[in-house]
Amino acid sequence: MNNSTLNTLLKDYERKRELANLNFEKQKSNFYHLHPELADLKYKLGKLALDISKAVLHGDSELEKKLKIEFNNLTSEKENLLKTISIPPGALAPLYECNICEDTGFTKYDNGKSTLCNCIKQKLFDIDFNKSNIRKFT
Repeated sequence: MNNSTLNTLLKDYERKRELANLNFEKQKSNFYHLHPELADLKYKLGKLALDISKAVLHGDSELEKKLKIEFNNLTSEKENLLKTISIPPGALAPLYECNICEDTGFTKYDNGKSTLCNCIKQKLFDIDFNKSNIRKFT
């Protein structure tokens, strides 16, 4: 394997990921325009998440519990709304070619280490195989 080949592939992966994220942002913007009540729930959930973080930092466990209950209720409301308008929960996420690495080319482990994803390993293998001039005889 050649470093320039890997670098080229990683740049391709970066472009694919950016394109998937750009397409998702357009789709999400359009979706929230069509369903403003969902955009409102998203805003409220984000605000609650921030408020929960503040309660944790201040050590206010009672407020934290109350906010978490409210957060869970709003999450359920959002899920019900998505069902009502026939939108699967995964539709509000970018569509990557590889769901394992999300088009980064790397998989991350709980210990913080990362390794090349199988999808990029396969592409590297395919490139090396094609360079070998091995032909399939029939």
